Amino acid sequence: MKNVRRALVIAIIWLLPLLPAAAQATLVYGQPASGTLAAGQKATYSFNGKKGEKPVITMNAHGGNMLPYVALYDPQGTLIGEDSQGGPKGNALLQGQVLAADGLYTVDAVNQAQDGSGEYTLVVNEESQRVYFDGVPPETSGKEAYQLS
Repeated sequence: MKNVRRALVIAIIWLLPLLPAAAQATLVYGQPASGTLAAGQKATYSFNGKKGEKPVITMNAHGGNMLPYVALYDPQGTLIGEDSQGGPKGNALLQGQVLAADGLYTVDAVNQAQDGSGEYTLVVNEESQRVYFDGVPPETSGKEAYQLS
């Protein structure tokens, strides 16, 4: 019986990396999530939002074949914003949405590439957490904005 249990434990350890990742992970403002997506694959995340917040969602490609796309859904599952490579250097940048209610919001991170796979980092910040060069937004300074992650 001991040998059967030992064999079962060894099999689980070997097979664990082959199991699909959890369907949904929780995001916290300012804390990045990262991973690898095959072409056409998506990862789903959620975060607790409050009425009046203005989240800034960034999906950065880091290697391989990645065409970033993000979609934001309200607590009822209605699409309220999306972006495909609208940020600097072809990364996805979703901003400008004002959350209408408190609740659990969902973010889909998708690799829109036709083939291959790529690595990404996804981060959700509150608009007030953005850092600007000289403290002036790029809309008025003409300089590029950066986010800390």
